[in-house]
Amino acid sequence: MLLVCKLLMRNWRSGELKLLAISLALAVAVLSGISIFVDRLESTLLLQSNSMLGADAVVSSSLPISQSLVDQATADNIQQSFSTAFLSVVYAGEEMQLASIKAVDSHYPLRGQLDISDLVYAENPDDIHIAGAVPASGEVWVDSRLYSALNITLGAKVAVGDADLTVTKILIDEPDGVNPLSTFGARLLMNSSDLPGTHIPQENYQWLLAAENTKNITDFIAKIKPELNQHQSVATLDSSQAQLAANLNTANNFLVIASVMAVLLAGVAIAIAARQFSVRHTNQVALMKSLGTSAIHIRGLYFGQLLVLGAVAAAIGLALGFVIQEFVAFNVKHLYRIEFASSSVHPYLLSFIGGLVCVLCFALPALWFLPRIPPLKILRRELPVNMPQVWLQIILALLAMVVLVGLFSRNIKITLSATLGLLVVVVIACVVSWLLLKVSKLFIGNLGGVWRLRECKSAKGKAWCRWPSFHWH
Repeated sequence: MLLVCKLLMRNWRSGELKLLAISLALAVAVLSGISIFVDRLESTLLLQSNSMLGADAVVSSSLPISQSLVDQATADNIQQSFSTAFLSVVYAGEEMQLASIKAVDSHYPLRGQLDISDLVYAENPDDIHIAGAVPASGEVWVDSRLYSALNITLGAKVAVGDADLTVTKILIDEPDGVNPLSTFGARLLMNSSDLPGTHIPQENYQWLLAAENTKNITDFIAKIKPELNQHQSVATLDSSQAQLAANLNTANNFLVIASVMAVLLAGVAIAIAARQFSVRHTNQVALMKSLGTSAIHIRGLYFGQLLVLGAVAAAIGLALGFVIQEFVAFNVKHLYRIEFASSSVHPYLLSFIGGLVCVLCFALPALWFLPRIPPLKILRRELPVNMPQVWLQIILALLAMVVLVGLFSRNIKITLSATLGLLVVVVIACVVSWLLLKVSKLFIGNLGGVWRLRECKSAKGKAWCRWPSFHWH
């Protein structure tokens, strides 16, 4: 190992190893940055799914909840809250803005909390406090985006439909519920008692349910499900977590494929650098073989250098990936006020393994032929060297992609689809290249001047080249 490190330090002066190390570090940085951030985001959302739901279960309906269902919940000691969500234009003087509006009763929320402030875009915890109740009748709370868009101040009047309401607080955070509208655009929270005065038609009602015992909610939902119609749906903690997991898995698969494409581009640079490195060391290997060094020892020296360099570059890539995901998490945290959970060790381990896979599949093939170099190469420089075939490198690149996509997606279908897609791209590229060569041969005879290709011929074991005469048209 000491000899391997000494040789690596000496060979570091060559540009090939530097290019190889930089390419590998960038590849690992892309893999680790994406995988670590997705892992943290998944853990955070799954842990906070109950507060995001605003209750233990939510029944969504296009019509108001029937009184019979409400009476059953009361009889079973189920906590209840009612809210209505809709999109509408909010007016303040001559300014107007489309907003996601939620009208809630005094029991909202059953889980989670409402964070409010007197300052726009408040981030300091001292400026944010938990609301003890919902907006009073005649009052509304608006988020910072709506506050800025309408160019208003606290105490100003805004119009929601036909109702004129007073802005009293800045809404910082609220349980999102199952309303997909609240994820986008500006938000406004109002009291349900003011909803009839808006004269805005409603078709998005939520019935929030909670209980001290989770089993009570499960039993109650199972009991009322036969009474629900096709326009009513139920969301629970389990279903919300499953949906979050499915959405995150879809996003993760997309990001994994994109990152693997970036890794393949870095792999091309790694393969080119390794090929140049191996060509530069042909004479050195020939000298070692003339001194009696075995093929196993030669491969051990060069493979050892490559693995040590790969491990160091992968570690640097992990550090860069950590910085990248911290930067992204910092901006997302301040934009959406999400407290991210810490990441597990799996993304780091998988990214490090991914870096070693890149080394094995892109760099090692270029070094594998070195022990086959004859010792006579020292005296006869013209002796040919059997370099690895291009088809072998393509196969190993496909193998690297299969392994990387399989490791990070853990989905056979995604792995096979990505591999098939890459194969199709490679075949199309080869066909297009072949057609371009054929077409170029049809026109090459009519070209003159510097556009003429150099003519090369061989006779009696000797090769010679000459530039054809110039013909200007």
